[in-house]
Amino acid sequence: MNENLKKGLTNDDFLRFKKKDRIVFEMIFKMYSKDIYNFLLLKTHYNYDIAEDLLNDTFLAAYEGAPKLSSNKNIQSWLLKIAYRKFLAHTRKLSRDEKYMKVIQQDVMNHKEICDEI
Repeated sequence: MNENLKKGLTNDDFLRFKKKDRIVFEMIFKMYSKDIYNFLLLKTHYNYDIAEDLLNDTFLAAYEGAPKLSSNKNIQSWLLKIAYRKFLAHTRKLSRDEKYMKVIQQDVMNHKEICDEI
């Protein structure tokens, strides 16, 4: 394993990460992706596909937000926070979709009743 992965990011690596250096980003992905994925697996009740999608969304958001990060001491907690927000957004979307489906089902039932009366 790369020595940098064992001891974390150097200040130079951190500055490169903030500038969206892909090599450093890959290093961060290797350092933290397994822990973030396991966290998302727990949150999604072991739905591997959703956890993987959320992991990808998490690291995409991290890449886009890298310039805003202020310290390399809290990268893992920052990534976990992003992952949790992605999970919550997914949960809200599922909830909205469920409500929408219930409205559609009710409309279909109402329409069926009207058609049956005719």
